[in-house]
Amino acid sequence: MEDSFYEKVRLIKLYINNGEIERSKDLAEEAIRDEPESYVGYSLMAYHYHCLNEFEEVLKWTDETLNRAPENEHALEVVLRFYPKLPENAQKCKEIAETGLRLNPNNHTFLFHYAIVILFEDQEKGLELLNETIRLQPENDFYLGTYTNILFQLGRNKEAEKYEQLALQANPENSNNLLDFAWYAFQLKKYKKAQALIAEAIRIEPEDRNIRRYYQIIYPSKHPFVRLRFDFNSILKKPLIRISTWIWTLFKQKPPFWTVFLSVLFLSIIGLYFLLGRNIFIITMSIYLSFIFISYRISRSLLKETGITDDEERSLKKETKTTQREAIKEMKQSLPIKHDPYPEQSSLSPDELQAKLTELWDSDNITEIKENTRYIESKPTAETRNRNNQSTTTAIDWSERYQELKEYSKWPVYVMISGLILSLLFRFGPHILENESSHQPVSSEVQESIIEFQQTQAEEDDDEKDDTVADQTETIQHFIKSIIEQNVAEEMPELVSSSVLSMIEDNPDHALFDQLENSEIKESFFPHRGLSIGYFYLEDVDGNATAFIEVFSENIMNIYAKGWSKTEEDIEKYYELLEYVK
Repeated sequence: MEDSFYEKVRLIKLYINNGEIERSKDLAEEAIRDEPESYVGYSLMAYHYHCLNEFEEVLKWTDETLNRAPENEHALEVVLRFYPKLPENAQKCKEIAETGLRLNPNNHTFLFHYAIVILFEDQEKGLELLNETIRLQPENDFYLGTYTNILFQLGRNKEAEKYEQLALQANPENSNNLLDFAWYAFQLKKYKKAQALIAEAIRIEPEDRNIRRYYQIIYPSKHPFVRLRFDFNSILKKPLIRISTWIWTLFKQKPPFWTVFLSVLFLSIIGLYFLLGRNIFIITMSIYLSFIFISYRISRSLLKETGITDDEERSLKKETKTTQREAIKEMKQSLPIKHDPYPEQSSLSPDELQAKLTELWDSDNITEIKENTRYIESKPTAETRNRNNQSTTTAIDWSERYQELKEYSKWPVYVMISGLILSLLFRFGPHILENESSHQPVSSEVQESIIEFQQTQAEEDDDEKDDTVADQTETIQHFIKSIIEQNVAEEMPELVSSSVLSMIEDNPDHALFDQLENSEIKESFFPHRGLSIGYFYLEDVDGNATAFIEVFSENIMNIYAKGWSKTEEDIEKYYELLEYVK
């Protein structure tokens, strides 16, 4: 079924890229007509509108998908795929991820998406959850690459470079990671590293427009004059971007950032005019524009030698359209006339369905559309894979390559900056010296207040953790009392999962209930970092293990006990937890 589903996904993408919007929509509608009760056709329709960036329609069809398969792992992942690009629906994305985690606590896909949402609410917790995701999937180059990108964006460059090497070690031919890492290296002025990474990316995906665009920026840094222009422009842009960012934050209704930046740039040029005077300003701007023009001509000459130019890009687009048309014909022929049978969804009455959805939304395999890739768009066709296999040489060992790379000398930019500083000091030095003021050291009172605040914050964090354990302990004690009195359904209908509630009702005289009456909580632990999933260990008066009760946000999710657990998975979980407390 999955092969047929992904084949249709790729066909929809090709139709839309080729401008055949109606054919794409017809393909999704055909799937709905063939299997009206299956979620598959509705998810294809959602993807159709997702490619068109019609977000209201995306929400409509993802809701239809969930209505037909609210507990299906694959359906949840399909829906979750679309929400990250809809920031105003971040809360719904969080709810879907939480639902997936409640049903599958160790599902790294749900944990990853949950971590991305949490990252915007609590940066440290989000990073902790991403670490947990990587712990579950240490060889997943997509997770490693995403985590590396986030660390670079946060300015934690040394830590990011460690994960960068892990991502390249996991998959040295992930072109998306190579592109991202090349751009960060370029921004950090590590030009040789950036050139090596972007060269490898374009070797793997020579027709990727995004990679070609960044290649045209990075590759010319081989020339010292071009590097000088990059370094000098970077120095000029930093204060302009900071001022623009500060001004942009003052607006309640945010204008486009580039509008603010260009306004600040225009005002800065006017300020320089009055500061330097007319003659010096004209001479300075003439020198700077000549510098930019010469650098541009050198860049075009270098790119022309490689063939990665705008003219070549236009030619490539024509070839791509022809290739797409041929691929669509081949894929249409490869699709079966009769669709593969999809697994039937369990039918629920309207009341049961409403109750089930309420339970799911109140709590956190498209498996990133073929797990370990950049979702649907990144999954290569068989033709692309064959072409890449034919042109790919032995993968680079980046750990050794990094050691071989020795960056260019920085002396040209140092000379230029020193000359600029000396000229400014010569003109404005006397005025600066006259108005020089000494900096006052931070007072001891301020230092003491900072230390006091840090201590208070640490105490609050410990109190919050203790409160969570206390609340969950109270829930378990209430639960045990309700079991003994045989009124769990009346006392705790919303705090006990449907599976546990059903098990209790089917086994009202089970021996476990008598054991629980004479047991007490001996230990609690939370093995899933960053998640409030706890396990409480109960022993009887003789010190014998009675049961483990699983709690998620004060909800009783499961009971693991000898003689009570029926499935092999639950029995294995019981002995695993038993080893944990020994």
